[in-house]
Amino acid sequence: PAILRFIMKHGDGENWSAIATTVVRNLPQQEALPFIEEACRVCPVGKGELLFQALAFHRSREVIPTLRECLNRTWADNRLMSDESVYDWAAHDATALIEYLSQFGEKGPDLREKYQVLVNHPLATNRQNALHRLSPYFK
Repeated sequence: PAILRFIMKHGDGENWSAIATTVVRNLPQQEALPFIEEACRVCPVGKGELLFQALAFHRSREVIPTLRECLNRTWADNRLMSDESVYDWAAHDATALIEYLSQFGEKGPDLREKYQVLVNHPLATNRQNALHRLSPYFK
């Protein structure tokens, strides 16, 4: 635990992503959860999946507001739905966030609408990712 705390204190977003699930598994909840939630809030759009995954791994509904906040921030990013590269990492984050919210039983027209947008992404790789990860929740 000491090395995790050192990385938490002195690391950066890439370090935090690398240790996120280990932090959730090995540190007390009252220490791990605030750290991971704050890391999610400050990580750049397109770089958050491992942090979001750690929140989902936590299996506590108290993380839902943070996941929703991150989804809203990601959805508002102007890089979402970009076709300027081989893969849209903002869309990847949005797909992951919708998947994790769905695993908590979150439903609603807003998630369904976002799913529909993602499965019609201009990049085939992002369309396939959204279909693969989200279709089980939106049949």
